[in-house]
Amino acid sequence: MAGLYLVDTDDEFRSRAALYLRLQGFTVLEFISPKEVFFTARDHQPECLISELAFPDDDGFRFIRNLKIEYSRPVVVLSERNSESDRVTAFEMGCDDYVSKPCSLKELQLRINRLIQPHSGRKCNSKIDNYSFMSSMLTIVHESHLVYLDGLEVSLTVSEWKILNKLVNA
Repeated sequence: MAGLYLVDTDDEFRSRAALYLRLQGFTVLEFISPKEVFFTARDHQPECLISELAFPDDDGFRFIRNLKIEYSRPVVVLSERNSESDRVTAFEMGCDDYVSKPCSLKELQLRINRLIQPHSGRKCNSKIDNYSFMSSMLTIVHESHLVYLDGLEVSLTVSEWKILNKLVNA
């Protein structure tokens, strides 16, 4: 299960998005302020950060730039600010993707998957194993607890993940 940080001041949207992503197998930590993120990220860095741009006490663009400098993790901007200049500035600050609100939570999930899956071209320090069986390819990314069958992510419960690890390491 990949760890996601979701930063959004809209309590209703943040709760709904976090619940949806958890049901898809992600571990999600919710935040309402960039300051909380930096405090938590010192001890545990996320696989991907999803953040809005509008904060009452901080600049979202500066937040993105500082995240990329400090942690170099994928960042998805999720914002009601839909002007071209906002999108361009977000990409210039280092965001990896930009999703306009309101959005499809399924689309958001797919964009996150693309950013954190091992086939995205990103270097990954995690151990990755590939297994062939019955004309299918199973890929296991140990650090992020992701499993892919023929390139498609397979959602596993914690128990299923442990069983799969015991089977492949037997």
